[in-house]
Amino acid sequence: MPLTIPTPNEIRNMNVKQRADMRRRLLPVLADLRDSLAEFDRHNAHAWAAEYGEDPDAAEHVRVLMESIA
Repeated sequence: MPLTIPTPNEIRNMNVKQRADMRRRLLPVLADLRDSLAEFDRHNAHAWAAEYGEDPDAAEHVRVLMESIA
C-alpha cells in the first residue's frame, strides 16, 4: 500500500488524532529515509538531481514534516 505524505497545508489543518496517526505512519519511513540519505554519496546525489531535478522547496517540506512529527 502506498504511503501518502500530506502537504504542509494539510498538516496544518489536521486535528490532534489525525496528526498522531500521521506520526505513527511516518516515523519509520523518515527513519529509513534519514539512514538512506546518510549513505547517499555526492555522485548519487548529482545523478538524482540530473534525473529528477531539484525540489526548490525541499528545505521547507522537510522542515514542515519534521515539525509536524516532533
